[in-house]
Amino acid sequence: MSKLRTLTLVIALTLAVAACGDDDGTDSSQAGTTATTAAPTASSAPGSAPGSTTEPATTAAPGTTAAPATTTAPATTAAPAESLPPESITFTAGDGLSLEGVVYPAGPNWVILGHMFPADMTSWMPFAEMAQDAGFSALVFNNRGYGDSDPGDPAVMDIGSDGLGAVAFVRERGAGQIVFAGASMNGATALFLAAEDQLAGIVGVSASREWDNTPGFSRADEITEPSLFFGAGDDGAAVAEAEEFAEALLGVAITVDTGGHGTDMLDANPELYGDLLEFLGTAFG
Repeated sequence: MSKLRTLTLVIALTLAVAACGDDDGTDSSQAGTTATTAAPTASSAPGSAPGSTTEPATTAAPGTTAAPATTTAPATTAAPAESLPPESITFTAGDGLSLEGVVYPAGPNWVILGHMFPADMTSWMPFAEMAQDAGFSALVFNNRGYGDSDPGDPAVMDIGSDGLGAVAFVRERGAGQIVFAGASMNGATALFLAAEDQLAGIVGVSASREWDNTPGFSRADEITEPSLFFGAGDDGAAVAEAEEFAEALLGVAITVDTGGHGTDMLDANPELYGDLLEFLGTAFG
């Protein structure tokens, strides 16, 4: 065979082999390999833009020690704010009489504290301070004919009207939720207000069934609010009535053996103040 023919044959064979490697558009150097899957990207850091990835940590050069990552110092806990001082106020009862009270400002949820007969608003002041310390705003007030509140008609002690005015007042002050706690005669006010309005809850401390022209327990079937009633065994029928009220309203009755009537019972059994604070926390949610 001539050298020219041999050279031509070699060139032809070389071109044929090259054509076989390229006829499917794939580089012949990758034939027989498995396609690789890209490494998963790191999860985005909280708050990063969608699709962004977290920057990988820098690896220290061999033989060197990487500088420790800096950490943010834990946030310091703010010192509790001092309680705001009590504020003497006046407000208008439902029938227009002017009543006096004292506000213990704190958070948006309020407890209104109605005194017993024959005490006045000072009987609730120790608990008003406790409520304020717990973050609840409190209003104590004198019913008509007590302290510097207008006397009104001495023949009719319209405590229901006084209670309506108190609720309207705290709402004007921006109250979120309201609990009315009434001792003795104002226990009837608590029941009356729950039937008239929508409160977060009511409390009766030696609660009266009714008072003068203010109906109370007779409107029990209109009441849906959470309720708590206290009674002492040495205070006549107070225990039986607290249990009766709680059963009718699907509420809770807490009774003690001794302590007397109304807020006197709370003072004699200070642990009951804790029960009352716990009820407020639950009612306000």
